[in-house]
Amino acid sequence: MTNNIDRSKINCKEPSRIKKMIESGSDRYVFLDVREVQEREISNIDGSEHIPMNTIPQNLDKLKSLDDKEIVVYCQHGVRSLMVIDFLQSAGFENLINLDGGICQWAEQVDPSVQLCRL
Repeated sequence: MTNNIDRSKINCKEPSRIKKMIESGSDRYVFLDVREVQEREISNIDGSEHIPMNTIPQNLDKLKSLDDKEIVVYCQHGVRSLMVIDFLQSAGFENLINLDGGICQWAEQVDPSVQLCRL
């Protein structure tokens, strides 16, 4: 996965907007946490799937089983999730949303009970 990403081709949404979308049709969305295990042990979004960024290529089949839903990809601040979405789009995935600002922005705008890690 590279850092050379065309953000104009990635659907990025603010946490507050994603929360409203989920409230209007929660069964259409699934959260995908691409952070490392130690980050997830500190905090996560309830009900999210967990596939660390470095294992995404080995888990494409698992992700294909989610392809009928909109996948909201998140990390700590929104950078790794952009790289994962870029990779998944190149592998033919659609219906991907980047959680702008990652779980940090989610905690700030949506759920202040989410404990943040400081790695």
